[in-house]
Amino acid sequence: MLKNYLNSLLQSVNGCSAILVYDTNKNSNPIFRVGELSDFETNAIKQNIGVFNSSVERAEKLCKTNSGKTIMAFYNNHQLFIFSKETIVFIVVATPEANAGMLLNLKTYLE
Repeated sequence: MLKNYLNSLLQSVNGCSAILVYDTNKNSNPIFRVGELSDFETNAIKQNIGVFNSSVERAEKLCKTNSGKTIMAFYNNHQLFIFSKETIVFIVVATPEANAGMLLNLKTYLE
């Protein structure tokens, strides 16, 4: 049921390639994954979850709130929208042409 919901969200944004859901308390394998990613892309994302968590911790220390848990990153070949809710980390992977505002809006549906 959750996979179907994530799949419908994936298809609702043009250029959205994949949605991955991780639990930071467990190993770095996704709990859920919908969409298409190469093994190389998946491994690169897994290795950067620690970077995301440490960035969130530093941002929280600077702003002294729990609101700084979203990162939007733009690369040559893709966009990453990463946010966390408690120990769960959501990663949305999209093409560079995808509408960044629509990707950010996915957060309301994923929380």
